[in-house]
Amino acid sequence: MKKKAHILQVKEQDGYQYIELPDSLIKKMGWKIGDTIDWQDNKDGTWSLLKVATPSKSKKNKI
Repeated sequence: MKKKAHILQVKEQDGYQYIELPDSLIKKMGWKIGDTIDWQDNKDGTWSLLKVATPSKSKKNKI
Protein backbone atom coordinates (compact mmCIF):
# COMPACT_ATOMS: atom_id res chain seq x y z
CA MET A 1 0.00 0.00 0.00
CA LYS A 2 1.35 3.39 -0.99
CA LYS A 3 1.35 5.95 1.81
CA LYS A 4 1.17 9.70 1.32
CA ALA A 5 1.75 12.43 3.84
CA HIS A 6 -0.25 15.60 4.23
CA ILE A 7 0.94 18.44 6.43
CA LEU A 8 -1.87 20.34 8.12
CA GLN A 9 -1.71 23.46 10.26
CA VAL A 10 -2.88 23.07 13.86
CA LYS A 11 -5.34 25.87 14.61
CA GLU A 12 -6.53 27.13 17.98
CA GLN A 13 -9.78 28.68 19.14
CA ASP A 14 -11.06 29.24 22.68
CA GLY A 15 -8.17 27.19 24.09
CA TYR A 16 -8.88 24.17 21.86
CA GLN A 17 -6.60 22.94 19.12
CA TYR A 18 -7.90 21.40 15.92
CA ILE A 19 -7.07 20.66 12.30
CA GLU A 20 -9.25 21.10 9.25
CA LEU A 21 -9.17 18.32 6.69
CA PRO A 22 -9.50 19.65 3.13
CA ASP A 23 -12.60 18.45 1.25
CA SER A 24 -10.33 17.07 -1.49
CA LEU A 25 -8.53 14.85 1.05
CA ILE A 26 -11.79 13.64 2.61
CA LYS A 27 -13.12 12.73 -0.84
CA LYS A 28 -9.86 11.03 -1.85
CA MET A 29 -9.94 8.92 1.34
CA GLY A 30 -13.58 7.94 0.76
CA TRP A 31 -14.61 9.43 4.10
CA LYS A 32 -17.93 11.12 4.82
CA ILE A 33 -19.64 12.96 7.65
CA GLY A 34 -20.36 10.54 10.50
CA ASP A 35 -17.42 8.21 9.80
CA THR A 36 -15.31 7.25 12.81
CA ILE A 37 -11.62 8.04 12.31
CA ASP A 38 -8.94 6.41 14.48
CA TRP A 39 -5.83 8.47 15.30
CA GLN A 40 -2.69 6.34 15.52
CA ASP A 41 0.47 7.82 17.06
CA ASN A 42 3.42 6.82 14.89
CA LYS A 43 5.80 7.60 17.80
CA ASP A 44 7.89 9.85 15.56
CA GLY A 45 5.94 13.10 15.88
CA THR A 46 3.44 12.11 13.19
CA TRP A 47 -0.03 10.59 13.26
CA SER A 48 -1.95 8.27 10.94
CA LEU A 49 -5.71 8.68 10.52
CA LEU A 50 -7.63 5.58 9.50
CA LYS A 51 -11.35 5.05 9.00
CA VAL A 52 -12.80 2.52 11.45
CA ALA A 53 -14.64 -0.22 9.59
CA THR A 54 -18.32 -0.53 10.42
CA PRO A 55 -20.19 -3.84 10.26
CA SER A 56 -22.10 -4.33 7.03
CA LYS A 57 -25.88 -4.18 7.36
CA SER A 58 -26.13 -7.27 5.16
CA LYS A 59 -24.10 -9.30 7.67
CA LYS A 60 -26.52 -8.78 10.57
CA ASN A 61 -28.05 -11.94 11.97
CA LYS A 62 -31.68 -12.38 11.02
CA ILE A 63 -34.24 -13.76 13.47
